[in-house]
Amino acid sequence: MKKLLLPVIGLLLTVTLSAQTNLGGRYFNLIWAEDGNTLFAENNLTLIPHDGTYDFSITVKMHDGTQAWVGTDEVGTLKIENGNLWYIHPNKNYDFELEIILHPVDEAGQPIEDSIQIIEHKGDTGSPYPDAVSFGGIYSRVYPVFTDDKGYLYEMKGEDVCELINGGLYEGTVTVPRTVYYPLLDAQAEVVGIAENAFFGCYDLEAVSFENPDIYIGPSAFMGSGIPYDYEDILKPRFAYPNQDFSLFVVPTEESVAPEREQNMWMVFKQNIQPVWQSGNTASDEEKDLGRADFDFENNRGLFYTWTDFEEEAGKVFRGYEPYEVEALIAPSDFVARHRFPSFSRWKFGEPEREADPYVVERVLERYPGHTVMYSRRVANIRQGSGSGELSLVEFEHQDGKAMVVFVWRNADYDLAMGDLSVDLSEESEEYGVWDIDDEGRYGIPDVVTIALDPREDVTVFLAKNSPEAIECYAWHQVGDRLEYVEYGSWYRFIP
Repeated sequence: MKKLLLPVIGLLLTVTLSAQTNLGGRYFNLIWAEDGNTLFAENNLTLIPHDGTYDFSITVKMHDGTQAWVGTDEVGTLKIENGNLWYIHPNKNYDFELEIILHPVDEAGQPIEDSIQIIEHKGDTGSPYPDAVSFGGIYSRVYPVFTDDKGYLYEMKGEDVCELINGGLYEGTVTVPRTVYYPLLDAQAEVVGIAENAFFGCYDLEAVSFENPDIYIGPSAFMGSGIPYDYEDILKPRFAYPNQDFSLFVVPTEESVAPEREQNMWMVFKQNIQPVWQSGNTASDEEKDLGRADFDFENNRGLFYTWTDFEEEAGKVFRGYEPYEVEALIAPSDFVARHRFPSFSRWKFGEPEREADPYVVERVLERYPGHTVMYSRRVANIRQGSGSGELSLVEFEHQDGKAMVVFVWRNADYDLAMGDLSVDLSEESEEYGVWDIDDEGRYGIPDVVTIALDPREDVTVFLAKNSPEAIECYAWHQVGDRLEYVEYGSWYRFIP
């Protein structure tokens, strides 16, 4: 079923049954190798009751990483016999059926509590799946996961709070309730959030509303769904930097933002996303330092955000970086939910520089005829497993006292988007803004803070250009084959 997308071998079924005990949720069955110590396969069953019907997702993930999915268009026929479900594989070349027993019993006839049993029936033609794949066994209930009467799927995240998760029936307009009935405790649980990738694969989902306006929305929650996307209509991130132990971040600004608007924010650095909350506001204090003051952090003018889990996560998120080397983003849920943040490698000061792909340089010269390349560099590239994409820059030899650099984003299909920056070097003023060229008149390589990909896989790259005196923060936002420059301003660097 297109509403139950899971990246594993799967069979999806729907059938009408009489009203029964709430069996909605997830179940698992671990299959061990003969030695009893090696996990051979992990089987998962998702059961979604709704409107007098049941939707099932029976999944298998093999020890060798085999993954696949069978959706609604490929589902076989179903029948009901003695209160159980029977799945008949659609490929008529195979005599393969699954019997799904909703209320299994043991050999003594006693109920096996909180379980569902699956029995495979294979004819002479065998199974359409690899010989090692088995769906059979007793599946035990995963109790933190449960459903409501609309077919929404939830997972408990504490004694009386839960979040909405991927795998439920989400279409049209989903209204996330303030509370939901949790059958295990026979009590109401507060719905405090929407999980990461919660609506992935829900292409019939058009909108989401909330009974609780303070609910948090997890990373990429709206990605891969039918929810409309318009970059101009969503709230944007702001640049920030950390204190010495990464527990606190500040957005240098004179613009005050009320804390009630900042309840569910995220700190983004490269592909890492962590929840933060506004814990201080000195934006209106003119006696504070407006800029970057690493050695007098508490004297900063701006908005402060606390990272609750920094003691557990900071070592992993910022491994290899000192606090003074880091610029990050403070991003609203609206932005984080509508983008994915792939893992990528970026150039770091002191590392060898690599020339841009010759194909990229050639295309740049076609778009900017009459120029000669001074140098080209690869700035960042998405790592294998997270997609494909690369950011490069090409700088031209100076002409008529002007310098120009072209940024190029190349996607997986080798489609290119370009944007350029230029500066008049003959001006008496040395305020070159984002430039801060070196003694050789070169632009240099900026630091990539993060790469954000939208539902169309168009990119927004956030960068920080460091110099001894200041940090210039900006972004490139893709519009078709163009990269549009987005200015975020500069921070004066305070040095004792």
